[in-house]
Amino acid sequence: MNGTYRKIVVGSDYLNAMVLKEGQLVMGQRATIHAIVKREDVARWFVYIKSTSSEEVFEWKSFPDSIVSTENFIDLS
Repeated sequence: MNGTYRKIVVGSDYLNAMVLKEGQLVMGQRATIHAIVKREDVARWFVYIKSTSSEEVFEWKSFPDSIVSTENFIDLS
């Protein structure tokens, strides 16, 4: 389920916003961010995490499109 988005910044004030990156440890290191997915049909961003103990994937957070900035994966090879 790896998305094409590497990082999102959530919040209207970029310097004080929440940064979420694919592979980042969250929830007291019990999970990692597995994928960041934008759903155009609902104009929202969804963040999925993977449990470090069970490898199970869960939808963790969602945000409205209007408060999210992105950083994408780019293949420079």
